[in-house]
Amino acid sequence: MRRPASKRRVVALLATAASALGSGSALAYCPTSETARSGFVVVGESRGIREETQPSNDDMLTTKLISGGTLQSTATRYKGYMLTRIVYGNGATSTPSYDFDYTKDAPFTEGYHKTFRMTLTLANGDATTLKVETTIVGQDRIKVGDCALDTLVIEGRTDYPNGSFQMRRSNFSPLLRVVVRATFTNGNAPPSTVIFDRIEPLAH
Repeated sequence: MRRPASKRRVVALLATAASALGSGSALAYCPTSETARSGFVVVGESRGIREETQPSNDDMLTTKLISGGTLQSTATRYKGYMLTRIVYGNGATSTPSYDFDYTKDAPFTEGYHKTFRMTLTLANGDATTLKVETTIVGQDRIKVGDCALDTLVIEGRTDYPNGSFQMRRSNFSPLLRVVVRATFTNGNAPPSTVIFDRIEPLAH
């Protein structure tokens, strides 16, 4: 028996909706180690932040942190985890130096532990030296949107010259070479967590 036209339209709409929902995973963007080198964006919806990773064909990785549509900083890191330069949104620059050669350091894998000093020097010559401790305590597979990522779980502490300190725990993706989740605790203040919940292609 032929269905009334109204019922046929309802069935067609439901089929279209189901097809659209079913295609969601196909539209997900999950970079590979190769495509990640062309750049990508991690998005944190709850905080209104975006971190744009620029194209890279070597060990230096540059990211732009954008909050509320405003550029906050542009950072360059060796292999994604050792800061080598940062330019703040106001144009001020800071160049870190270390008391060891990070290019000859032990592999950045589970079990890694390092205590070192990092000196941040501003363009005007003012410098601040921090004591930093970093330990990779394990591994964790987490989801960022539709993408499952194997991450290194990093715990650390930074001590400042005035006696204050910051504790941190983060998930670093070796594939993307960026932190995709992090919790920071400054002294006795409540912890602050940054979670990226999806990945997008970088607009070229």
